[in-house]
Amino acid sequence: MARDFQRQKVYAAESIAFPRADQTLMSLPEIRVMVKGVVNGPYWQSHKCYKRIKVKDGRGTRRGYASSEERSISLPKFARYESYVLHELAHLLTEHTHPGASAHGRFWCKHLLALVNEHIGRLEAVRLHYAFITGGVEVHTPSFMLD
Repeated sequence: MARDFQRQKVYAAESIAFPRADQTLMSLPEIRVMVKGVVNGPYWQSHKCYKRIKVKDGRGTRRGYASSEERSISLPKFARYESYVLHELAHLLTEHTHPGASAHGRFWCKHLLALVNEHIGRLEAVRLHYAFITGGVEVHTPSFMLD
């Protein structure tokens, strides 16, 4: 895997675009329904990525993470927000489309923006894109941003 050169910039941009106070903590059953919707959504389907993603509890871990080998995401209680779920799913999609790419690189950013646009909303995707750009994050701008 390539060096994860912009992880901190990405995290900072996400915290600006998705303040915790504006988000609702989700239950694991709610997250499983959400993940099913993402996996069956047009963007995910267009990349012919995994048809099933296992959602794990994440108890005992310090952060959420994605595992391509297990086709899973693991979410400790503090990470059970819509934006965090999409963050982890973008990792699975990036590893599928660009194996070995930087974990928070341009391809990952493009996937995250597209997933946010499709599953949270265009305004939120534009806000995240703006936070990426102003925060110095290198990003491939998805085509929906150019419309």
